Amino acid sequence: VVYTVTLTKPGDTYSFDINVKNGGTFNAQLSSILFTDKLSEAEAKYLTYEVSYAGTKYTADATNLAVALNSGSNEKVTVTLTYIQPDNPEDLPTSTVPVDLGITLNYDQVA
Repeated sequence: VVYTVTLTKPGDTYSFDINVKNGGTFNAQLSSILFTDKLSEAEAKYLTYEVSYAGTKYTADATNLAVALNSGSNEKVTVTLTYIQPDNPEDLPTSTVPVDLGITLNYDQVA
């Protein structure tokens, strides 16, 4: 999924859902969520980036997971980016800042 959004002030949020479906004949399990493109230290002062999977929220890499995604079933993934008020107002950007973010969901087959 590629998206472009403009958050103009603290309090602005952008969120979208992705429906993950196991269309195969074998059961699977989510084994890890990797944040492949992350917020920089400066960006993390005024942005939060979160992924929700099966009701659990993640803000950093999660490995050694074992979340079932059985054959023919679906799971909703919600991605949320929020512009927050930093502790120090000087940490707010003074111009448009493009931010590239990404996640990878890794699944294993379950026999």
